[in-house]
Amino acid sequence: MPACPWQVLPPANLSFCEADVCGWITQPANSWTNVGFLIAGVLILREARRSPAGIAAWLGPIAIATGLASIAAHATSTFVGQALDQSVMFLESSLFVTIAFARWRHRSPSLPLYAILVAASTALLLSFQTTGIALFAAHIVAFASLEARLAVRDRTTDYRYLIAAVATFAVSYGLWWLDKLDVVCDPDNHILGLHGVWHFLGALSFVLWFRYFAQFRRR
Repeated sequence: MPACPWQVLPPANLSFCEADVCGWITQPANSWTNVGFLIAGVLILREARRSPAGIAAWLGPIAIATGLASIAAHATSTFVGQALDQSVMFLESSLFVTIAFARWRHRSPSLPLYAILVAASTALLLSFQTTGIALFAAHIVAFASLEARLAVRDRTTDYRYLIAAVATFAVSYGLWWLDKLDVVCDPDNHILGLHGVWHFLGALSFVLWFRYFAQFRRR
């Protein structure tokens, strides 16, 4: 059995502070911290069972898939794992755009639109392997633009959870960059680093996003 089993696959083109170790789990800290997504997914599904949430309930399975895909990415440090991780991220960001667009058009969320966004983004990622972060950012910009327009038009929406989710994401994204650029970095820390904190805050944001979007179904 090889000491570094994942070296037979192409490496990921994204690197973070934590140094890879030779083994089945190459980044222990960045792997185990994804447990937060699994917990968030279960909490969302339980809350959705108690009260109607519509398509917002999809965030439960997506949170669980995000945790599992991120484990695959950080445990293997391969492009296959990274592509899986980023493709699952598109499930979340495409859902945001789909829901906001439906609210803008006063219609139910379009499943064909959602499928097209996910499929097109994944195809572009596989064709141009360094575009994952840019594509995710493009989804977020589209969603933010729609939400800004809706905020002007719709005076009845409760924006508390949206504000909390955006604040949580902003803080976590800042930590992501501090880790990515090695500004705050201990590569031999295999317990908890800033990227792991990004995972925990990302899991919290899933719950906040769910509560924000669920209000439209409950109305």
